[in-house]
Amino acid sequence: MSALAPDTASGAKTLEALKSLVHGYIDLARRSPACAPLLFSDREADQYVERGPAASNRLQNIARHVLAAQQSGRLRSGDPELIAVIIVGAIVGASDMAQSGRVRAASGVSDLPSLPLVLIDRLALDRPN
Repeated sequence: MSALAPDTASGAKTLEALKSLVHGYIDLARRSPACAPLLFSDREADQYVERGPAASNRLQNIARHVLAAQQSGRLRSGDPELIAVIIVGAIVGASDMAQSGRVRAASGVSDLPSLPLVLIDRLALDRPN
């Protein structure tokens, strides 16, 4: 965890910065659902998706934002890298479910790809109603 250096420049907006970052990955996964799992994959690079060290950087970037939100008192405490992995799992899982048509099986879930943002809201200390 020592490799994580919080980016507190956004001050009181740390939770919003985390959600904005995750929303960007969700949008990318929506535009290219087949490539969503590859965003965070360490497998060999191909001509369409940059992976390898960049995938690790994406995960670390989310973890840095999680840490900054925790340090600002906006997000529950816990291992920021573990929370980042759970968020990534939600991004990839929701994208996979949307791509495979399993969204219809999740009755009551109208916007499955937004579940990573719901997860962040659940971890927030000042949760919206």
